[in-house]
Amino acid sequence: MQITINTADILGDETTIRDEVIEQVSQALLTSMRTQAKAALTEMLEKNLAEVVTQVITDAITMTMDTKFTDTDTYGRSGKEASIRERIADFVQAQCTFKQTNYSSDRNPFTSVVTEVVQKEVAKFKVDFTSLVTQQVIKQNMDMAVTRLKESLGIKA
Repeated sequence: MQITINTADILGDETTIRDEVIEQVSQALLTSMRTQAKAALTEMLEKNLAEVVTQVITDAITMTMDTKFTDTDTYGRSGKEASIRERIADFVQAQCTFKQTNYSSDRNPFTSVVTEVVQKEVAKFKVDFTSLVTQQVIKQNMDMAVTRLKESLGIKA
């Protein structure tokens, strides 16, 4: 892009003033163009970088999910060969196995949830059972009291 300004019409023949004006106008244009270019570049970079990173990560994860990897210990001995998908499945299976331990900190989440649910249900059953037993004891005591009272009063029914 080229902008031509005839400074002779504006300033006359004084070349020093003309050169200074040309320098200032070109500096102003250059500064303005740099600012606009920086803003446009920043916006484009942020937008495109996010898209590219998302696409690359998605492709890499998709590719490696079924790729087999072999474990090696610190001595270089080969261990189990499994893909990331299989390792995730093994981990989920291990976490969904009920394994009662002596310490609650050693329990996996599945065991903790099952134990908590069982404790709540047993507590609820205990309350219901105690209430039922109490009602039956009261009823039997009332029946026995009525029977004894009838006998003592000589009422036959």
